[in-house]
Amino acid sequence: MSPVLKLWYYHNWLADKEEEAEKLKHLGYLIGSFINPERVKDLLDDKGKHLSTDEEYEESINMVRNYKKDSIKRDRHRIKPKGE
Repeated sequence: MSPVLKLWYYHNWLADKEEEAEKLKHLGYLIGSFINPERVKDLLDDKGKHLSTDEEYEESINMVRNYKKDSIKRDRHRIKPKGE
């Protein structure tokens, strides 16, 4: 199979997965609208309107940095030389 054909298949497969995810999201909105219609309306109205302060942004960046440092430390402790 040629690389171009593989790439074409991949893009079509990816488009299918995105379409399926979009359908499931809308199905979730539909089901949720029977339980809590006000919340679904809020979710649909607030789409992409999350605002954060500089402090919240810095806090989230620090959380990611700390997580990376901790995971690196854990990985170093797990790896042992073959002789031991």
